[in-house]
Amino acid sequence: MSQVNEWRVFCAIELPDVVRALVPEDSRIAVLSRYSGDVAGLPTDTTVALRAPDDEQEAIERIAALPSDGVDFLVVPRSAFEWLEQHPALTRYLRSRHCFVTRQELACELYELTAEPSGAARGALGAEASSADREPRSQTGTGSGVGGWLRRLLGRR
Repeated sequence: MSQVNEWRVFCAIELPDVVRALVPEDSRIAVLSRYSGDVAGLPTDTTVALRAPDDEQEAIERIAALPSDGVDFLVVPRSAFEWLEQHPALTRYLRSRHCFVTRQELACELYELTAEPSGAARGALGAEASSADREPRSQTGTGSGVGGWLRRLLGRR
């Protein structure tokens, strides 16, 4: 394959492709964005549009409520990357309280809301973490989330 064709294939990766590849079909997702078009191509029956507010604390509170509303994953489209960078407390919250799945520079950043964050992310909090941040949270089951989905896909338990 020529470099031009390889680049076209690479550039063709879009937000719906990443979601379809990494999120189990029956999962509910929220898309945090300032643009309604960022949900295009995603399943309408399992996708919630979450308008990115100007207030960082409001964004954290909205995201914190998503799991109790049955939302499993948060998608931050590339159109919101700059907005996310301007809200460092929100980024710290996402990385400390939720499981970072991936950042695809041409598509989106993806977080699993119903799983524990990785040990590295929790360790990076250090003294900044409150006791609530260090408390283990219940999960929906050992076979839930991206890890459980991958184990089922690969035939491992």
